[in-house]
Amino acid sequence: MDGRTGDSGSGRASEGTDNGAGRAGRSGERRTVVIAGAAELDWEGSQKFGAELQAAVDDGADTVVADLSGTVFADSTVLLGLLTAHTDLTARGGRLIISGPLAPPVRMLFKVTGVSEHVDYADSVDAARAGTVRTSTPDPAP
Repeated sequence: MDGRTGDSGSGRASEGTDNGAGRAGRSGERRTVVIAGAAELDWEGSQKFGAELQAAVDDGADTVVADLSGTVFADSTVLLGLLTAHTDLTARGGRLIISGPLAPPVRMLFKVTGVSEHVDYADSVDAARAGTVRTSTPDPAP
C-alpha cells in the first residue's frame, strides 16, 4: 500500500491501493483515497473539502472515502461537494463512501436533506476500506 497525506485546510488525504480493476496504467490496482473533513465544514471549509474530493476524483481514484468522523458541524454547502464527487465517481463505476461515526448534527443534515438515502456509509475508514458499507447513513439519535 502506498500512502500520501496532505492538508489544504479542510482535513487530510491519504491514498492506498488494493487488488481489483484499476485505471489505465495501474493494472490490477484499485485506488482508494481518504479525504478527512475539518471539525467545522461551513461555507469556506466546504469549498476546500469539495476541492479535495474533486481532486481525488480527477486524479482517477476508484473509491473516495469522505471521512467525517471528526466533523462536528457541517452546513448544507458540504453536500454539493459530496454529491458532485458521488455523481462523477458512479458515472465511471467508482464509489463515494461517507465514513463516520457521524456527529448528531451531521447525521441530521444527511437525514433532513434526503442525502442519507443516496450515499454509501461506513462506520469507520477501516470499514470503508474493507468494503463494509450500508446504503444509507444511520438515523440521527432522538
